[in-house]
Amino acid sequence: MTDNVVAWLVTLAGALHFVQLPTFAVASNVLQWKRQMRQLDLFSRQLVVLFGAGITLCVVGLGIVVTLNHGTLLHESTGAHLCSFLSLFWMARGVAQWRVFGSTWPKPLRWV
Repeated sequence: MTDNVVAWLVTLAGALHFVQLPTFAVASNVLQWKRQMRQLDLFSRQLVVLFGAGITLCVVGLGIVVTLNHGTLLHESTGAHLCSFLSLFWMARGVAQWRVFGSTWPKPLRWV
């Protein structure tokens, strides 16, 4: 593969991080998280919000880092390690979502 194709693929991979953001809102509505969150005690509710915000921040931050630094990522070992980790992470997450949730995933969200 040429460097241009690889650079484009790395940029695309970074941009794909942002694809999940709308699905967070869709999942929140379909799964009625606001109603369910009211059933939790204050500490548990705050913990869920904190974890959700942290996950969102990491997804957005990694998308920005990969998208803006694709040239550097291709030519340094740290970049290769980051790309390898992200590849394994998203592959594991996809397999887990498909295998673990499978048919129990709500039908309106299966496209997600």
